[in-house]
Amino acid sequence: MEPFSLLNSAVQRVGSAAGDAFSVAKNAGATGQNVAEYLRYGGLRIDKHYAPYDVVATDPMYRLRHYFPDDVPKGDLPPIILVPAMIMLCDVYDVAPRSSAVRAIHENGLDIFVVDFGRPNEEPGGRQRTVSDHIHALSDVVDFVRQATGHDPVLGGYSQGGVFSYLTAAYRRSEGLSGLVALGSPTDFHVAPLPTPLVPISAEAYTDLARTMLDTGILSKVTIPMPVVRAATRLTDPVRIVEFQIQYLKSLRDREKVLPGEQQRQFLDRDGLTEYPGATAAGLMELVAYNRLQTGGYVIGDRPVSLADVECPILAIVGTRDQEGIPVAVRAVQDAAPRSEVFEVTLDTGHFGLVAGSGARKRTWPRVAEWIRWIAGAGDLPAQIVPMEQVTSTASWTLGPVGKTLQDLADVGFDITRLSGQTVATGLDLARAVLREGGSQVPLLNQLDQVQPKTAISLGLVLDRAADRSPEGVALLSEDRVVRHQDLKQHVDDHVKRLVSVGVRRGDRVGVLTDSQFTALITVAAISRIGGIAALLRPDGDIRRDAKLGRISWVVCDTENAEADTGLVAGRSCVVGTGESEVIPDGMVDLDSIDPESVAFPEWYRANPRRSADVAFVVFTGEDDRASAWPITNRHWAHAALACADAIGLTQADTVYNPTPLHDPSALLTCVGAALTADARLALATGSAPDTFWAEARRYGATHVAYSGASMAPIVNTPTNPRAPGHAIRMFVGSGMPQWLWRRVNERFPRVRVLELYASFAGEAVLANLPAAKIGSTGRPLPKTPPVVVAAIDEATGQLVPGDGGFARKCKVDEVGLGLARHDQSPATEVLRGVFGPDDAWHSTGELFTCDADGDLWRVGLESGLIPTAGGPVAPSVVTNALGRIAAVDEVVAGGAGDGEHDVVVAAVTLLPKAELTRWELERVTAELDPAQRPRFVQVVSSLPGTLSGLTLDAVAERGLRGTDRRGLWRLRPDLKTYERLKRTSKTTATSGRVVRFPDGDPARADPAERRIAGEESG
Repeated sequence: MEPFSLLNSAVQRVGSAAGDAFSVAKNAGATGQNVAEYLRYGGLRIDKHYAPYDVVATDPMYRLRHYFPDDVPKGDLPPIILVPAMIMLCDVYDVAPRSSAVRAIHENGLDIFVVDFGRPNEEPGGRQRTVSDHIHALSDVVDFVRQATGHDPVLGGYSQGGVFSYLTAAYRRSEGLSGLVALGSPTDFHVAPLPTPLVPISAEAYTDLARTMLDTGILSKVTIPMPVVRAATRLTDPVRIVEFQIQYLKSLRDREKVLPGEQQRQFLDRDGLTEYPGATAAGLMELVAYNRLQTGGYVIGDRPVSLADVECPILAIVGTRDQEGIPVAVRAVQDAAPRSEVFEVTLDTGHFGLVAGSGARKRTWPRVAEWIRWIAGAGDLPAQIVPMEQVTSTASWTLGPVGKTLQDLADVGFDITRLSGQTVATGLDLARAVLREGGSQVPLLNQLDQVQPKTAISLGLVLDRAADRSPEGVALLSEDRVVRHQDLKQHVDDHVKRLVSVGVRRGDRVGVLTDSQFTALITVAAISRIGGIAALLRPDGDIRRDAKLGRISWVVCDTENAEADTGLVAGRSCVVGTGESEVIPDGMVDLDSIDPESVAFPEWYRANPRRSADVAFVVFTGEDDRASAWPITNRHWAHAALACADAIGLTQADTVYNPTPLHDPSALLTCVGAALTADARLALATGSAPDTFWAEARRYGATHVAYSGASMAPIVNTPTNPRAPGHAIRMFVGSGMPQWLWRRVNERFPRVRVLELYASFAGEAVLANLPAAKIGSTGRPLPKTPPVVVAAIDEATGQLVPGDGGFARKCKVDEVGLGLARHDQSPATEVLRGVFGPDDAWHSTGELFTCDADGDLWRVGLESGLIPTAGGPVAPSVVTNALGRIAAVDEVVAGGAGDGEHDVVVAAVTLLPKAELTRWELERVTAELDPAQRPRFVQVVSSLPGTLSGLTLDAVAERGLRGTDRRGLWRLRPDLKTYERLKRTSKTTATSGRVVRFPDGDPARADPAERRIAGEESG
């Protein structure tokens, strides 16, 4: 049988080599001296020869060697800086004269610098060094070499040294670097098994192992001793190691034969290996556990980094027989660094053979030198160096001889590799479960059913508990900086002191008016910790109206909104985010000028005093007379956030990137709340433009992206961003994505799932389209959340329609009705009793839904947002979903125009570049609508103003029709089926709250002034 034949073959190989070893004993007289030296010194005594160098810079972290200082090559070629693997001394680049990398590079006309980190056990603080320490050191080395040589250097590294080179380039964002060279350095740790030949461990089990080690903190507290490092290097191919040792013993009879390779052998076997600092190992283990080189979001100091920010050219040296830098993992750099030109040299060698040995001197380093000359414009690109995207090699990691035998045994039913992998994975899962018990907030979801009105739950308390659990853990990624849990707690506490010092007390309603998500979150958390109520004002809305609806007694704004806030709350207006040159309006308090250290907490202050039943936030919806203020209790917020976290499946490995402003009603209830309660990283966007989106999503390592309404439209409808390929996004999560946009998202990102969430403002209904199979569906209630029923309503009065026994009637399939959520413990909203039975109780969500035959709900829109037409109420979403199916349409918004009682439907659209809106397409999509739903006017505009939460027709009205372009204003003809294009005579501005008003709903009877506003040509 073949598996046993292979096992027998391996045994015979070792046995044959052992038999040869006996012949050494027979010639002991001739080799006695050599054997004695080997036994006493671990090798033959030799005079070791190294290339000349000067130490040109010293630091507690490193010594920088400059090789051949008396023979610096002439010319304008960039110098090269070499970084060793972390388990080896920097002499790996000068192992022996015949295999010296520095000699080969010098012979090829380049100036060479080598970073010497020394032995950790012999350096001050060496055992406490972190990955960040190494990256900061390398960045300093780059600056030194630039200044010393006058040229931007090439940074290169072997194995982990290459990984450090990648991270340094990402940290610097390629500034001051001509290029990168990486030898056997993987960038994707999730594409291949752990490279051990005996019992292969799957990438999943390996990842679990890494995460468990990080969770326990074991690595950061220990140092991996040199014997363990030595044993680990030998595990890559133990049979070959045994063979090599036996052959070496056989060769001891011939001293002259052994001497040329003795210096290299001693380096690999003993002299060149070092201890491994546990803190450094822990940092590298994070790369493995969360695949940060590929996904981004790795933290250096207080800065998030991503290879997507690297722009300089990259040369990767790939070994087809490399057991550590597996080819497929090394080649992943072209996805990790999509903005760089990536080249490859493919060599038929193993891991060490890439950097040292006669083969490396002949093949590796001449190619590196030729590539550097080419990027400097001083030579041609050699044929052996090809763009990585053109590499067709399928070589990848393979099992060693013993591993092959075990794998073959598995093929005949004895699957020891799978059994071992499953055993490891199961044990690790159990260990992680024990270690994390009580550490995650998601288990609270199971406890909320028993939460009483006086139970302590609040945003401030959630943040405090996270700081207690993981003070050094990353809480926020915002404005290109990292905020750890303990730092976030300090930010909030400082803000609490400032607010308390000016008079904010428990129970006060504080309006928050900021453009910065970070400022908004800190302010809201501080208000929560004091025990106040945060009213999230909309900068793009009617601030005074919302402030009145929210009954605010204080307001905190940023400098961008200071003018809008003037006089909003007399004597109680505060401003944050001020700089030295900012002018503070009269009557406003500059919170940043208050030193928190000088503020003592008053006796009444108790941190996080609010309870489950207390109102935590006030959010706002609607415009004009349809605007509403919705109180959100602490229980409601926690319930929605935890339910969403559970539905998304958030873990500590995930990063939720939020481009949605916090004043958006769904932000705190869904994705932001989910991230904060699940211990996932929360990344706050600084802008909405596609360039900003992709730069931050890659830099922060986003796995989930929040959306609201049509906020994904700019990302989907613009050309592919250079940073986009290789992103780690798995899910777009949010509320209110139009069907037309959903389809485009699916086409643009076929491997990214769209998960529609809905959290009601009244009650605690939380819905999710978990299968995500039905585009546009809001899905079903999540576990532990109240059931939702669609009740029939009278379109004219909005009252529930009675059915059997006088109780409310449940809607039929696909019938539009009012969503009702079963009553929970929330006291903040009105309770409807006796709805479907004598003893039941329900909350109105204020939203209209339909329910299909499968029981899935479909959100129609706010009940207050319906357009009252002569033919009956019309939901704007019905119109936008229809017009959005037109291929030329980029964005679309619909609303009503008229006297507010008998309106007609109007719409505004933007078109894709070089696209035209044709009558045929307009009539095709509107033919599916009822006549009352067909827009009387369809206005083409150059842009649609509005917030990320959605485009509003009122925002179009504020700008008037000045954005109209020559591609058309379309009017529905009297037959209510066909459209005609109207000509424009001038650019006019609408002054009313609607784009165009028709007193009786008939566009044909509009007076001349109204016809001019609509842009129709008179006569």
